[in-house]
Amino acid sequence: GPFMVTPTNMHMTMHMLGAMYAPSDDLTLMAMLPFVETRMDHRTRMGASFNTEAEGMGDASVGALYRLPSWGGGAWHASLNVVLPTGSIGERDDTPAMQNAKLPYPMQPGSGSVSLQPGVTWQQWSGDWHIGAQLSATLRLDENSEEYTLGDRYQWTGWLSKQWIPEISTSVRLNAQQWDGVDGANPQLNPSMVQTANPELLGGKRVDLLLGTNFYFSSIDAPGHRAALEVGAPVYQDLDGPQLGNDLTITAGWQYALPR
Repeated sequence: GPFMVTPTNMHMTMHMLGAMYAPSDDLTLMAMLPFVETRMDHRTRMGASFNTEAEGMGDASVGALYRLPSWGGGAWHASLNVVLPTGSIGERDDTPAMQNAKLPYPMQPGSGSVSLQPGVTWQQWSGDWHIGAQLSATLRLDENSEEYTLGDRYQWTGWLSKQWIPEISTSVRLNAQQWDGVDGANPQLNPSMVQTANPELLGGKRVDLLLGTNFYFSSIDAPGHRAALEVGAPVYQDLDGPQLGNDLTITAGWQYALPR
């Protein structure tokens, strides 16, 4: 390829701390704070291998979920989150070409921009079955201090779940997303060195199929606790130019609801 360095593998771990509070039956307030760790493995044209790493707080978000009037037998919610640029966009690491080099766009924990995340969710229950769909977007409002803006992202997800016993449900979900390339460019990045530093090669779209399971502890001796695990992989992926595809997504979560 035309690049001096080729990324071969990227591993991203995100720990998300979230809190929700419902002042009324119709309104829920939310806040989320992520911690992001990224590692990218590379191979140079000469055949040498190296990796770069970054970690830090990601972009925090605050928002609200509002219950809309029921329509067509389903429950409807509208949501709006404001994403704040709390995550770093200045992370550096050593590479064979340069000590303390600025890391490319996908490796930075933050976006550097304020974003709006509007969404609408529809859900319906029938006996032990639950079906739902959600349409959402991440819209970047401003250019960051490094003279670029990450691409907007649009997402549609639909799911079907079944409650087998009071403690356990399983789900199948399709998640389709499309994201634009980077607008502008960080002047400290050389777009001909590695494709992750080329703002025009970062857009794409993909559809993931995900299988999940939920454990509810409310009927045992730990009321209000819920654990969830979801594993998914792409069934369709179309990326701009040469870039790393997604292999596997694993999400594990634990929720605790305070008694009202």
